[in-house]
Amino acid sequence: MAYSGSNQQQIIPIFNGENYKFWNIKMKVVLQATKHLWNVVENGIPKDGETATTSTPTSTQIDWPQRDAEALAKIHLAVTDTIFPRIMNATSAKQAWDILKAEFEGNEKMTKIRLQNLRQEFENLKMKEGETIKDYSSRVIKLVNELKSNGESITDQRVIEKMLVSLSEKFDTVVTVIEESKDLTQLSISELIVSLQIHEDRMSRRNETSGEGAFQSKHKISPFKRNNKGGTSNQCSPIYTKTAEKKSKFPPCSICKKTNHAEKNCWHKGKHQCNHCKKFNHHENECRLKNQQAGRSERKSSILCLSEWK
Repeated sequence: MAYSGSNQQQIIPIFNGENYKFWNIKMKVVLQATKHLWNVVENGIPKDGETATTSTPTSTQIDWPQRDAEALAKIHLAVTDTIFPRIMNATSAKQAWDILKAEFEGNEKMTKIRLQNLRQEFENLKMKEGETIKDYSSRVIKLVNELKSNGESITDQRVIEKMLVSLSEKFDTVVTVIEESKDLTQLSISELIVSLQIHEDRMSRRNETSGEGAFQSKHKISPFKRNNKGGTSNQCSPIYTKTAEKKSKFPPCSICKKTNHAEKNCWHKGKHQCNHCKKFNHHENECRLKNQQAGRSERKSSILCLSEWK
């Protein structure tokens, strides 16, 4: 369905053979917006001695043939070239309207069959796996509108109850809260959808946070494997090896020997390097590792001397 016209007052819905019910409702409003046009479409031109169904006391002074011509012209403009041949020989707006209604709305029997199918579809309605509240609620509202356009009387409470029992399991908690804290007879469909969307957004943010934490924990793996003696070996884990390969984009830095940066960007550039442990930012006489080793040697020597003295 498309629209024609350059401003809001001239917009006319275009019928292409699909969604007749929607076009029928929209076109009826367009004709009602112009005085007496819908009256002539619905009832035809009043015959001599008849009074048109209108609230104005001067209805007998209306140029009904002119009104009928205007209404028929609007109906002509409101259909595509593929639909127009069906009404091209109609001599009145009512005749053209009735032709389209008979073909595309169907008779009473067809309407009942269509309504029965829509009812069955509504009963089987269920939220799909991975479907968002926005998409599911759009499906529900579209189906409800089709039911109503085919004559079904369906209340907001029935729609709300159907949505609550047809949501996926991840909404069980919020459904329980809504059922216990809300009066479903006073709750509107839009309020329900907003509540469900808020809950969905919270779950989405929580899952994102949990996912980031799991990713970080998974990648907190020591780059070296422990050997049987409690030390470290040069054999890297597969994850570390893969990461190291990705970082090896530069030749070995002459300062720190690493390959994940250029020498000019080396963090240790210009810093003192210990001749003992080869680490940066301190001299050999300040080396903690050297002092610890020296302390252990002195204690070992003292123990040997004591054992010899005994």
